[in-house]
Amino acid sequence: VDLGHILKALNIIAPAFVLCLLLICETSRLEAQAGGSESGADQPSPESFGLLQGRPRVTPTRTDNPPVIDGILDDEVWLTSAHLTEFTQQSPLDGAPTTEDTDVYIAYDSDNIYFAFY
Repeated sequence: VDLGHILKALNIIAPAFVLCLLLICETSRLEAQAGGSESGADQPSPESFGLLQGRPRVTPTRTDNPPVIDGILDDEVWLTSAHLTEFTQQSPLDGAPTTEDTDVYIAYDSDNIYFAFY
């Protein structure tokens, strides 16, 4: 077991996990808004979800046609889904541009949230 590869994987997985949690909160909020009041006056603030002002946010794309889970990102849902690319690294220089490109695609339907990492 190569500890270096495990640590590198954790540096990628940990931020992705946090991103997933934030997106679950955002998706729940969007679903609540869709069925909630029109004015939004009774809607919680982004800060109540733990989101920071001035930080990037993403709104997952709703789909009626779930993707085929096969590891190939050629489904229509991935072509039109929310797409994240602006990641920064944590080590060796926190906040610097990543040394490896990372693409994350996010979509949801009434039953599931879908993530694709490339």
